Amino acid sequence: ILSEQVKCAAFELPFRLDANGDLLGEPEFGASGWVPEILEYLADASGFLLKRGNTYFWMAEAYPAQEVSLAGGDLDNVVILEERTEKALGECDRESALTTCHEGAIYQVQGRTWRIERYDHIHHRAYAKPVESDYFTDAQTDTEVRVLRLESCSQRKRERDQDSQPLEKDDAPLARGEDVSIWTGEVHVTTVATIYKKVRFYTRENVGAGPIQLPPEELDTEAFLITLSERSAEEVGLEAGTRGSAWRAFAGLLRRMAPLHIRCSASDLGLSSHVRCPFFGRPTIFLYDRVQGGVGLSNLLLDAFPDLLKSALQVVERCECVEGCPACVGPRAQAGPDGKRLVLALLRHYSTPGHWEETEIEAGELSPASETMQPTDFGPEGHYPRGVESEAQSQ
Repeated sequence: ILSEQVKCAAFELPFRLDANGDLLGEPEFGASGWVPEILEYLADASGFLLKRGNTYFWMAEAYPAQEVSLAGGDLDNVVILEERTEKALGECDRESALTTCHEGAIYQVQGRTWRIERYDHIHHRAYAKPVESDYFTDAQTDTEVRVLRLESCSQRKRERDQDSQPLEKDDAPLARGEDVSIWTGEVHVTTVATIYKKVRFYTRENVGAGPIQLPPEELDTEAFLITLSERSAEEVGLEAGTRGSAWRAFAGLLRRMAPLHIRCSASDLGLSSHVRCPFFGRPTIFLYDRVQGGVGLSNLLLDAFPDLLKSALQVVERCECVEGCPACVGPRAQAGPDGKRLVLALLRHYSTPGHWEETEIEAGELSPASETMQPTDFGPEGHYPRGVESEAQSQ
């Protein structure tokens, strides 16, 4: 991302370095520390820049800003073309193409509806033809998250019971008998589109469905993880029949509030919630950076976590609804009949004052990529993926 922005800046004005190799008059770019190396690469390896003394000039004929997206770092956008004339109708990023450019999808542009007839995922082109449609399409995705490496961990230990009996040992990996934990680490995210629904305009009735056969999108990135011990989950009231919807509502609320604290777009954060994570063996939330490699959002979330909990708690407490609404934890149909009460209990439990301590992660506790995460009980769209039966369904 920074390299592309440096190219755009060099097109406007030359970059100059001082005798120590630091940028002159560019405090914003210079604060990154990587700009001098990027300039050297663009001058020597790629030939975009010409170096004369300590000054770098733009030499390419292309206008770099026309190929740089301000919304993300992925330059491999998918172009939607009119099937007969191959006239460009629009474009979208590769991840969005899973749900908007599959065969049978309805694409809307300039007040007209087009149906995607063919999607060439190798050359990043989708071909559409105009149709008169009384429905739109809504695609569903499955997301699989695999932990590659854990980098940091902060835990709040459980207190002893009133009868002073020793704490029960938690057999889950990396548990150490904690109450709640927050982590940062590297994860591998695989997203695959499964089916799409045809939803009629205005009435929103379901008028059909179809399969989606596209290769998955894979992402190696950084994530912020939140876990809750099984014993604490029981004490909060997350029973087997309700924990799926309430835990998902809690995760969704944190994702909606996070951009206010780390100054990013909501689309920059991906979400995956598990009522029983295969890796940790307990309720887990993954908030991951949706840019390849990550840009540091997980560390920002780690620092902002106390304020994030405080603001989320204020939103729910101030909302006048009884059982949940889109303004707080989500509609009752999604959050569950006790969704608002359980989300409030979770927020207050995580906000309880206590001693947080940094915990070292021993090498023997984690073998990179040794644990394969199964599809989440609730994917990003809030549906049950194929072949996965949640505890709520089994009830």
